[in-house]
Order: sequence, then structure tokens, then C-alpha cells
Amino acid sequence: MECRAWASRTAAAAGTRDVDGPLAGLAFAAKDSYDVLLAAGANLAGKAAMSELAYDFTGQNCHYGAPLNPAAPGHMTGGSSSGCAALVAAGEVAFSLGGDTAGSVRVPASFCGVYCCRPSHGRISVDGSVPLAPSFDTAGWFARDAELLADVGRALLAGSAAAAADEFCSSWSLLVPEDALALCDPSVASAFDSEMMGEHSVALLEAAGVGLRRTAVADATTGELASWAAVFGTLHSKEVSECLGPWFCGPTQPVVSAPIARRMKSAGLVTGPAVKAAQQQAAAIVARLTSLLGNSTVLLMPTTPFPAPPLGTDLESQPADVGRLMALTSIASLAGLPQVSMPLLKPDGGPPVGVSIIGPRGSDEALLALAEKLSTVVLGPPTAALNGVHFTPPVCADMLPPGLDDPQVWRLRFIVQSRLAPGRTMQDHADNLKDHHLYLEDLRARGLLQFMGPFLTPEAHDCGDGMFCLRAGSLDQAAAIAAQNPFHRRGIRVFTLRPWLEKILD
Repeated sequence: MECRAWASRTAAAAGTRDVDGPLAGLAFAAKDSYDVLLAAGANLAGKAAMSELAYDFTGQNCHYGAPLNPAAPGHMTGGSSSGCAALVAAGEVAFSLGGDTAGSVRVPASFCGVYCCRPSHGRISVDGSVPLAPSFDTAGWFARDAELLADVGRALLAGSAAAAADEFCSSWSLLVPEDALALCDPSVASAFDSEMMGEHSVALLEAAGVGLRRTAVADATTGELASWAAVFGTLHSKEVSECLGPWFCGPTQPVVSAPIARRMKSAGLVTGPAVKAAQQQAAAIVARLTSLLGNSTVLLMPTTPFPAPPLGTDLESQPADVGRLMALTSIASLAGLPQVSMPLLKPDGGPPVGVSIIGPRGSDEALLALAEKLSTVVLGPPTAALNGVHFTPPVCADMLPPGLDDPQVWRLRFIVQSRLAPGRTMQDHADNLKDHHLYLEDLRARGLLQFMGPFLTPEAHDCGDGMFCLRAGSLDQAAAIAAQNPFHRRGIRVFTLRPWLEKILD
């Protein structure tokens, strides 16, 4: 779908670079503050839109407009890496690179229903990007599923300084911070308890070797969690003023929106005593988190305290809500911790909210592996997915239009909004197929079909109404077609599709 999230597009099409690597053939986007050089074989499709000066949580930009949120039409994408999240959510790219200081990757990932990772501070070079607050600036990336998120992480983290893998326990203990849940909307807290803390989920987690307990993340030495937002805000404002103040107040007289101008002026008013007090409280927070997490504990909590607000919402007039949001994002930001957000909640059936895991500093790779495990526990095995979103499609074998009843014709239509029922796999559905036809109900297959069309012509048939038929003369040809999924190699997995085809084409 068109999500108005591009700042610029590159001319090169996906798959045109003669580079081999773990991300070969995958198209990605990068936030419009990056100089990108990726040698893992991926194709840079363009630069994504972003919030003004990367200094905004909403995703709005008065100069270029706001990207659309494919996961929640009519709602904000979140910012500042707004375009990056929207492009992944729309399926226009397999993954995207953003930047995170106060939550610029984590907030849009939560609002747009995609996976993201904010790495440990310093793990990935930010050379070539425009600094905002260097003590907190990190790279970050989005993907449609946990497996691809980890693949991108391996490419980006390779060769960077990291703690030895054996420093971190392979059997994590999950800690749910009760004070973080207390800052969330009731609908978010309820959805989190139901999805992550229900008897079924806890049993599955324990079976997977993951323990679970509750406590407060703050203690008497740190001040209550709600106060952490002000600590971060003071330190962040000081560095923003140092980095951008000379430009903002200089002879160029840049044209910025009124909200950005107010934030820049406010940042310049931070006093030395306020900074010193914030630094002392931040040191206590870092010490508390280091002790709490050790080498074997991970925080499990909602990424944001509320879903994406409707477009046009004036968050500046709602400082309490901004404070709740910053309190949750400040945990990883203040201590430089890695955080992975997974799109696991839909409070009251509405817009998505992410669930985050926050690990010890340097545990990035182990945290990404844990995200894969947790996603499998909550969503079920990734046996059937279009761009990582699990689905439960009805199956039928009797709906081929006249003239397309050849037993070698198979038909795929995709639904990307629901999940596999617990304990069910696509093979369960395939076992009910009659004859040689596979049918899956579709809501949005356009991106995949646009790519597949050139590979299938003249054997491809657009049946209209979002339906697409193709003729596969052999199992090998059908498997080869499936392997050409442009978004990522996990979209229609050949190892999953193959048993169906063996059954259908046998």
C-alpha cells in the first residue's frame, strides 16, 4: 500500500546488485539522517521520511507531511523514524534502518506493529548520521519478523565490540516491572496480562526454559519510574542544545515548526545545577538496572503505554501522556541497554502495541535470539506467514473460475491480519484440501503479486478482486517461484510450501 513514507527512492531495483551475503536480494530503507554502507548484499531502496530534526515522537513533519500508518489507518506512525516503520509495515521493504535516542525506533515500531531493535549504546557506529544527543544516540532497525530482525542484527553487529556470549545465561528470567505496567493505559495493561501473563503463555514460557516474575524496576535510590522521564529529558535537552543550538541560533535562521522551535528554546534553558542533579540520579538508575538484570534477567513490558493516537492529536498539550511514554523509553536510553520490541498486543482489538524485552548491556545477540523464542511462544511456530504476520486462512478447493481447472493450477490468496490458532499449522489446513488446488483468503497480496508477476508471465493469471492464479508445471518450478519472494525469504517459506506442493502436485 502507498504509505507516503519515502524521502527519496533509489533507481536500483531489488535483486540487481551482484553481491552475495546473508541479506542478499532484500530491499531495505534507511532513515533520512543516515549515510549507509551495507556489505551484506541487501539493496538500499531509498531514504525514508522522518520527523523534523528527529526531535518528535509523533511522526509528523510540517515540511513533508506525515507517513500513513498501514497498521492503524488514521493514526500516527510515531517518530522520529516514522517512514522506516511505515515502509516495513506496508511491505514495501523487508527491513529498514533508523536511529533511536529517546525512542525514535521503539515508538514507531510499537505504533506500526513491526519488530525493532535498539542495540546497546556504542555497539553500532553512527558515523555519518547527524548527532542529536551523542550520549544516547544509537542506530536501530525494523523488520517484519523476529527471524529477519536477528539476521539484520547479525550483519550490523558483526565485528563490533561485544561481551562474550557465555557471559549471558542461555536460560533467561523474565522480569515484569509492575511500575511500568502502572503507567500504561488500562487496555494495554489488560492486553499485556492476558497475552503474556496468562496461564497458557506462562506454561509455554516455562516449558521453553524462561522463568517469569514481577517486581518494580525503580527503588528508593532511583526515584519512582515516572520521574525517570524528567531525568532523561534534562540530559537529553542539554546535549540537543549543544549539538543543534549553534545552528538553530546562528545566522542561517533555519525555518522549523513552532513545536520544534519551542523545544529548542526550552533545551537552551537547562541549567547547570539541573544537569548535575539529573546526572546523579541517572548514575543511580544505571546502578539499579545493572544490579537488577545481572547476566540472566530481561525486562518484559509494553513498549509504549498507549497505542498510536489519532492523527492530529496534540501531544504537546498532554504532557502527562508524553511523560508516561518517556518514562518507559528512558529505561533503555539512560542505561544504554539493548531493547527489542515485538508486535504482540492489540488492546481491545484496536491499533497495535509492542511488547519489549530489555536486556543487560552487550547482550544484543542473545536478546534477539530470545525475541525469536518469545514470538514463537506467543504467535506459534512460524510455519505460515506473509512477511512475518501469522494467519489462519480458510482453505477451499472448489472456487477456481471457469477455464482454470487444470489440476496443475494452484491458487494462493493471503490474509495478513490474524494468527494461526494455538497448536495449529498450515499443514493442518492443507490436509483438508481436495484435488490439486490450494486457496487462501486474501486481504492484501498486492506487493507480493506485483513482484511475482514478471517471473510468472505468461503463466500468471490475474483473476481480479485480489485473486491471482498461476500454473506450476512442476514442483521445482513452483518452489522456485516461492523462493523469489522479494520482501524476505521467510514470506512464503519454501520448506513450508514444499510439503503442500508435494501433496497437491503428487
